[in-house]
Order: sequence, then structure tokens, then C-alpha cells
Amino acid sequence: IEGWEVLRFCDENFAGKCFKPWTKYRHPQLGDVEIGGLNPKFFSQNGPPEVLEKWARNQALFNVYMAQSLPRIEITDAVVTTLSAPTDSATHEIRVTVRNTGRMPTALEQAKRVKIVRPDQVTAKFADSSAAKVVGRPPEFWLAGGESKTVALRIRAGEKATNRKVTIRALSTRGGVAEREVEVGTR
Repeated sequence: IEGWEVLRFCDENFAGKCFKPWTKYRHPQLGDVEIGGLNPKFFSQNGPPEVLEKWARNQALFNVYMAQSLPRIEITDAVVTTLSAPTDSATHEIRVTVRNTGRMPTALEQAKRVKIVRPDQVTAKFADSSAAKVVGRPPEFWLAGGESKTVALRIRAGEKATNRKVTIRALSTRGGVAEREVEVGTR
């Protein structure tokens, strides 16, 4: 911002109150000097006192709106299906619906292009003693603001009870982590 723009804004909005007229002053070491100009305390460091509360409120409202706009993922549904004749070693398929409740996408196009953000992903977490495992690669995707996607996660579950509890995790670099526990039956 140029100095003349600041002066014009000061004149138009505050009747020149943020500007101190130049006055001569005798400095003990420097001799004759002039003091004056824009008062940085109430212009560049802080807003003028009469608008400070309004400006602070507007900034706070913007920050709240921005925070509410950020991507945030949640698992809205998880349906387990027992596979009767799988083409791989999977015994169950879990169809997981993930939603971005934010207004912004989980990755901006530029971030995808330069690969600074990983794709969103759905994975499964099993008990430490479980023999269950994910079959194939976990599904990867991106979510736009307000968008939902349903993806399929294939797992191989064992016969023991410890193999039946599965924690589904939706992971997003920008949208966070969401979890839901499901139970798979035996074949």
C-alpha cells in the first residue's frame, strides 16, 4: 500500500485523525527536526479506535467461517456383505460411504498436481491377535466440498471372534480421520 493511499483512506474515513501534522521540534542531539505523519499505533499496528471493535469482530467471523469451510470427513455408512464366491481370497466386502462435511475439497487441484497431499483412503484395522487382513489395495479417492463417495473394501476374516471386529478408518491429509467399528459374520 502506498503512503498516499493510506492518507486518502484516513481523510475519507476518519477526517484525517490518524495523521499528526508536522511540527518543528528541537532534538538534543539531532538539532531541528520535524515530528508528525501517520500515527502507526492507530493505523498500521491497530485500527483506529472507533472501528477497532467492528474490524476485530469481522475478522473473527471470517476466521470462524474459514474454519467451518475446511474439509472434514466422516463415515456415514458401512455395510458388510459376506461373499459367497469371491474371485480372490476375500471373505467379506465392506461398502463404506465417506462424506466431506466441509465446503472446501479434501485436496485442491494444485496440491494434487504437485503431489503435496495424499489421496483420501479407506483402510481397515484389526485386533493385534487377529488373522484378518485387507485383500488388495485400499480404495483411494478425493472428495469435493459436501461430496459423498461409497467405496468397497475387501477383507479376509478368520473364524475366531477376534477376527470379526473391524475398525474402518477413513484417512484424509486435509480432512482428518474418521473411524467406525463393524462386525463381520462367518461364512
